[in-house]
Amino acid sequence: MTRKLLTEQTIRSLPVPSQGQLAYWDATFKTFGIRVSCGGSKTFVLKHQNRLHTLGRYPIISLKDARSEARRRLSTQHFPERLNPQSVIKDYLAIKARETRSSSFKHTERVLSKFTLTDFSKITARDVLGITKTRLDFALTKAFLTWCVGTQLILRSPLEGVKCPFKATQRARVLTDDELQLLWATTAPLTDFHRIVRLLLLTGQRLTQITHFENSWIRYDALLEFPAVIMKNNQVHVIPLTDEIRRHLPSFKKPFTNQSTAKKQLDAELQIPHWTLHDLRRTFSTKMSEWEICPIDITEAILSHTTGSRSQIQRIYDRHNRMSQIHRALKKYHRRLLALVEPPA
Repeated sequence: MTRKLLTEQTIRSLPVPSQGQLAYWDATFKTFGIRVSCGGSKTFVLKHQNRLHTLGRYPIISLKDARSEARRRLSTQHFPERLNPQSVIKDYLAIKARETRSSSFKHTERVLSKFTLTDFSKITARDVLGITKTRLDFALTKAFLTWCVGTQLILRSPLEGVKCPFKATQRARVLTDDELQLLWATTAPLTDFHRIVRLLLLTGQRLTQITHFENSWIRYDALLEFPAVIMKNNQVHVIPLTDEIRRHLPSFKKPFTNQSTAKKQLDAELQIPHWTLHDLRRTFSTKMSEWEICPIDITEAILSHTTGSRSQIQRIYDRHNRMSQIHRALKKYHRRLLALVEPPA
């Protein structure tokens, strides 16, 4: 048994074994040590009743924090069993299934299914980066690991202090007036998908809100209330029902899930290059400004943006829902839009 007075300098200078692993035990804390593998990784360990308990990787966890965690476990007699990744992920997904939209849940489920470790407490940043391919993958995995820390399943997230390796790509596509005219004319048959496309342009809402529409969301025959579970910010969102919105409400009895195929069919007719359904939300916002329809805070209220022109403190104290202003703005926008896409003969 090799004993050393473990310090930051000592740990940094520990030799790497040519094969296997080698443990170094602290001279002052007899059951606390660090294990060095032939690959160069260094892991703090605690020995209790002839069993080794992993405390975390160095330098993700510092010597000071590892000592504190070792003492905490000894004092509370808390020695968790090996964390099975599938069990941990199952518990997390059960919570997310109640809190997030189905599309977000499925993406989270897909990303986390890539974990193949046998002991979750030994996960490293390299392990995580190996299963993430996009900024969204990274963000979802980081949220999961933060939850693991909050529930005391792991001491620290391996992504703590790690910057996302994927660059943000922001689209700037706004449909031109000619493209809007062509899009409106092509969606004239008003199939379910055509209604969805037009509603995206008429309301500026997100695709998931429209594809999941239910008649029960109509309130007092005058308002359209999107439930929190369907919203990106997890907050109930309400917009007025104008005549034009009402005319285009879809009639499907379950969420519309065939938008990818339907979009390809529409593209074959349109011949509009490089556009996405989300571009209609950006087009809506841009036209509201270009046509001087309303102040920016009204547009943001329609879009359900929780940040923007209004400060956080103003949002706390100004509780007006702006529904009357939103109603006027939408009606004015619809008149201007219809004058563009349905000009008089």
